[in-house]
Amino acid sequence: FPRNPTGDSDVNGERDLVDYVLGSDLGLPPIRSKIIAEPDPSGSPATLRLSYPVSLGAERAHVGVSYSTNLVTWMDAAPHLEWFSREALGDGRALMTWRVISPLRDAPRIFLRLRAVEP
Repeated sequence: FPRNPTGDSDVNGERDLVDYVLGSDLGLPPIRSKIIAEPDPSGSPATLRLSYPVSLGAERAHVGVSYSTNLVTWMDAAPHLEWFSREALGDGRALMTWRVISPLRDAPRIFLRLRAVEP
């Protein structure tokens, strides 16, 4: 756990707590989070998947996801996410992938952001 969670000891622009939960403090190249939209062949709304790394050793904090439809009001996205997969990367990290589900999936615009959460 970082000595100063709000600090930026490696001067990468991310707080040390964020580096801790994403595994960026392991001296490895960072893995960027991404959103993938997969079109539905039947014409239904696209399937949205959110992927991000997590540190397998980060026991004192975890990744939370927030969403907004207007970039002003942010809310917890957990009720709108369905677990899809967890891929161990063999370097102390795993890649977590979640599916965005209705009704959030059907919103005209969705903004997602990650946050480090201490239990």
